[in-house]
Amino acid sequence: MATPTGSPTQALPKPPPRQLAPQPPRQAGVDRFDDAIVVTRTRAWIGLAACLALVVGVVVWATTTTVDTTVKAPGVALVNGTISSVVSPASGTITSLSVGADDPVRANQVIGRISGPNNKSVPLVAPIAGRILSLEASVGSAVRDGESVANLTAEHGPLVVRMFVSPSAADQASRGARAILTLPTGATVQGRVTHVGQLPLTEQEVAGAIGSPALAALLASGNGFIAVSVTPVNNSQARQLDSGDVASVSLIVGSQHPISYIF
Repeated sequence: MATPTGSPTQALPKPPPRQLAPQPPRQAGVDRFDDAIVVTRTRAWIGLAACLALVVGVVVWATTTTVDTTVKAPGVALVNGTISSVVSPASGTITSLSVGADDPVRANQVIGRISGPNNKSVPLVAPIAGRILSLEASVGSAVRDGESVANLTAEHGPLVVRMFVSPSAADQASRGARAILTLPTGATVQGRVTHVGQLPLTEQEVAGAIGSPALAALLASGNGFIAVSVTPVNNSQARQLDSGDVASVSLIVGSQHPISYIF
């Protein structure tokens, strides 16, 4: 088609070139709906589920498991719960001893002699049949009338573990309570409390109760201790104990859930 005269064709102006400008930084708290949605990966969900399971497991454990409350003190295993002593019948000097530690003795056996008043020889006699635990003196030692020369344990009788605790600890213990005896070898023996004393004892009274000042100093150094007796409940385990053995005794005086430590 011909272009009408007087109306020449005019070229349309070209649009200005588009300039690519960086987007303004995103401001905190302003939602950007033009951004792509970020989808959480499966590994993140697995990690979240594992953390949740761990928390639930800890809560269940803390509310269902019980933790024992214990009273600990050293104890000594003794046949019939006491030690017998060979005492000097007079003041003088020991001139002979025929026994040593762990030696067996018979009732009324002469284990040694002392030189008494006027150089008279006086025998030292074992009061019971048993085994020598320790010697308190040696040949040449000066002894007084009534002083212990040797300690011995009985040959027959039940094995009882004697321990001494504070009055507050004794208030928590009760007859029949469980006890765990830990020997120096690491072996453990199960036991039960068979006696809890009522009155506090001095160290001297403890020595009289078990028959040995040395053991009293080890088990109850000081005053105001309550006597507690523990008897092994398993004969096969009790064979691991010997009279005179010192063990660490844990009395189970109660139990509670771990969560109670938090609330």
